[in-house]
Amino acid sequence: MTSPGEAAEEPEAQPAGRERRALDLRLLPAAAVVFAAALGAVHLPADEGWRLAGLLAATAAAAGVLAFGAGSGRWRVLGVQWVFCAVLAAAVCAQAALAVGAHEESGWAEAVESRAEMDVVLRVTEDVRPLADPGWGGQQRILVRAVVAEAQLPGNESGAQVDAEAVLIAQVPFGTHPSWMFEAGQRYSGVVRTAPTDLGERATALIFPDWEGMDQLPEDSWSQFTGVFNELRSATKEASRSTVADAPGLLPGVILGDRTVMDEDLAESMHISGLSHMTVVSGTHCSLIVGALLGLIRILRLPRWCSPVLIVLGLVLFVLLVQPAPSVIRAAVMGSIGALAVFAGRGRTSSALLCLCVVILLLYDPYFSTEPAFQLSVTATAGIVLTGQRMKEIFERRMPGIIAGPLALAASSQLFVTPVLLPIAAGVNTYSIPANIAAGPLLPFVTVPGTLAAVLSTTLPWVSQALLWAAGFPAAAIAVIGRTAAGLPQALAPWPEGPMGAVLVLIYLTGSVVLSRLLIEGRAPRSWEAATLAAVAGAVAAVISPRQ
Repeated sequence: MTSPGEAAEEPEAQPAGRERRALDLRLLPAAAVVFAAALGAVHLPADEGWRLAGLLAATAAAAGVLAFGAGSGRWRVLGVQWVFCAVLAAAVCAQAALAVGAHEESGWAEAVESRAEMDVVLRVTEDVRPLADPGWGGQQRILVRAVVAEAQLPGNESGAQVDAEAVLIAQVPFGTHPSWMFEAGQRYSGVVRTAPTDLGERATALIFPDWEGMDQLPEDSWSQFTGVFNELRSATKEASRSTVADAPGLLPGVILGDRTVMDEDLAESMHISGLSHMTVVSGTHCSLIVGALLGLIRILRLPRWCSPVLIVLGLVLFVLLVQPAPSVIRAAVMGSIGALAVFAGRGRTSSALLCLCVVILLLYDPYFSTEPAFQLSVTATAGIVLTGQRMKEIFERRMPGIIAGPLALAASSQLFVTPVLLPIAAGVNTYSIPANIAAGPLLPFVTVPGTLAAVLSTTLPWVSQALLWAAGFPAAAIAVIGRTAAGLPQALAPWPEGPMGAVLVLIYLTGSVVLSRLLIEGRAPRSWEAATLAAVAGAVAAVISPRQ
């Protein structure tokens, strides 16, 4: 199983007692209520979303009246807390309703629902991704995310302003490279067919260009701006070709989140071994960039006030380099909040920072609530915050600290992400924890020099080439770890389907709650808790045991 790397924003190690006192859970109810409200609101039409926002606002007002009328005591505290939670939840619902309502008012939602054919102007937001399944006639197909700016809607003679996210799927003409068809940041126009997506999806439509394709429009200021970063990305991919072993395919993924040059066999091995999170830009990458910037600031002995300014600026440039996709923005917010915690000297309040991060991200974009990457990042970080230090102390009694630390990081995050992963992975990555322990220390030696190489790729290409050549060795080692783990017996153990699979998920959830409570409280298990943990261990062992 994977995604320990999604949560590298772990707090600085603290003694167990101090860690338990440092857990600030006052924002936990707000984060939970806001998440639930966002998850519900994005699945509702605009009018129902507004009703939900109004209902939450009304309950906040009622709770406020009751709280101030209750004098003092527990009920007043609970009332004030609900006012805070309900106001934030109402704001999230309003944000979701605004987005859905805008598409309904413009006529875009109705046109997509009717699968209309129309002329559109769109801006591509990410690099092209080849699809595994071929299209009509065996032609290769691509997927690219875009924002539809204007559309000639049925019954509307003038173009309507739409501003809706969509997923474009197109066939690649024979003899054409997929990356030649669309470039991130550029605008295109043409006739497309549309199809609706499911409620709760960030993309409002699937769009399919006709056989003639789409025409690229003249560059505007944003196209020119993003073109600078596209050149850096292209130069980095080109320079990576001269590195060793599997590094040419892995370096663009680890540095830029670009997996278009990775061969299918390596991509499958990284997935099976639980290391695929290293080839997408996540909180791990942002935290490494923050760490490198902090080290540079200390070496240069810059004033303390420079730290947050340079860190935020560095993160913004990094986001633009790897393309400002929602997942990258989410990772950058994680990294920036961690940077502010370091600057303020409040590293122990990581639990409150995690909750604050969840609230901020969902207020910014309620659709994060439906994305597995966001859920994995939050749960993995929560696992590290709640149980990581305690696991490290337990492991240090039986093994060297250099092993205990990475093992605690991987195990604590894995404990929490497993329930989220099981429904989407349909299997257990048996060797994910040892693979991440082995590959994790190599990641900084790829990300940090690789990012610097990308920045210098067009101005100082020979320096960039040298940095990428050096970063290629740890990248190749990560690939070796991934291929080795993927080749072991039962590397991807299939999870049972149907009722049996659901029962096993419930058993695992119960066991993870019990184990987390024992670790947080730092006590030995009672008889029923020991029996529960034994049942969980037996169930997981039965799933991952090699079949005869």
